[in-house]
Amino acid sequence: MKKSLYIAWALGWAVISLVAPLGTPAAAHTTPRSGMTVVVFPVRNATDQGVWESKYYPGDILPDKLGKFFRQILKDAPLVEVREGDREPWLSGQRREGDLAVDLEIYRFEPRRREGLGTAERGIVSLRMVVYDGTTGQERYRTVIDGKSSRWTPEFRQKPDDPALIWASFEKSPFWIAFQNAARRARDDIFRGYTGYAVVGRLVSPMADSTRERPRYIVSLGKFDSLKVGDLLAVGRSDTYITVDPENPVVVMPRLVGKVRVDFLKPREAAVTVVEEDENDPIQLRDLVIMPLFSPRKGEW
Repeated sequence: MKKSLYIAWALGWAVISLVAPLGTPAAAHTTPRSGMTVVVFPVRNATDQGVWESKYYPGDILPDKLGKFFRQILKDAPLVEVREGDREPWLSGQRREGDLAVDLEIYRFEPRRREGLGTAERGIVSLRMVVYDGTTGQERYRTVIDGKSSRWTPEFRQKPDDPALIWASFEKSPFWIAFQNAARRARDDIFRGYTGYAVVGRLVSPMADSTRERPRYIVSLGKFDSLKVGDLLAVGRSDTYITVDPENPVVVMPRLVGKVRVDFLKPREAAVTVVEEDENDPIQLRDLVIMPLFSPRKGEW
């Protein structure tokens, strides 16, 4: 079978594999294995709480700061290209680019500070996130992402008199950490798990030194795909079910069958060792190997 590796939107292992397993048709939004482009719209703050550059410049800079941080952590994946985009022209199709677009809105921000034996600070943040398909411009899904952080210090901190927080102190506070935590969770919601974007390959051959006690394989992923020695990769397989639902007669469900560790890299292939499998249902040739775009790679799916 011709090798075909892509970054794919996974609705099941049959969907994330661009080579449809066991004859099951693939129906995924895909981009070439060379990478994908994510467009990030300007973040909106729908709360009454803002963050000022200084008390002399009372404009709210929190959306810009959060948008910059979100774009920065997206760039942690070598295969992800990140661009800024204007919401209305992109949605209308006038200037649409990228494989997907992300829209973030801050709709809850509760900076809490309590004085007692020292100062207890706690930040509670909620983001509304909408992800759009880059080809059609249609909404893929929407969700709510929460972030929290707290800190206690023995010093007493005077509450600010201004209705907005000042950035110089805000960026060192648990309030900003709560936003960072929410942004990371938003990124992981898009790219982690079997519903996320991932690079998908296959086990294509056993190694010459493979044994029953120490199974080793060649996988169709390599350094070109940003794979690294020591990465743990999930190995999955798809099961097809015939249902009684006339509108959804066939359902493909993914199944984790084990994990492999990368031992040696070539540009487009790698040698791996099985580190976890079910002895009653062992890993097999042509099973899918799922590589998250973001490190650390610990065999998650």
